[in-house]
Amino acid sequence: MSIEIQKQMSEGLARVDESNRFLREQNTRQSEQNAQILQAVIKGNESSDERQFQLKLLDKTNFWKLIFGIGGASAAIYTIIMEIIKLIR
Repeated sequence: MSIEIQKQMSEGLARVDESNRFLREQNTRQSEQNAQILQAVIKGNESSDERQFQLKLLDKTNFWKLIFGIGGASAAIYTIIMEIIKLIR
């Protein structure tokens, strides 16, 4: 009877060991996947930050282009008006 119990215990322990081995492998794979996901998120955040920086830089560049464009157009209109005034006199 004790041999039968010992045999059942051994079989049970073998199943537990196999189950533990499977769970360790699953845990390792899950950890690797989590690391890959984390790296993708970090890379995405860095890309997003870079895009935001580029957009801010583009906004500032466009702002100055707008200022100089308005200034140039104003100077051209002023010059045209002054020439028309000179012709009228």
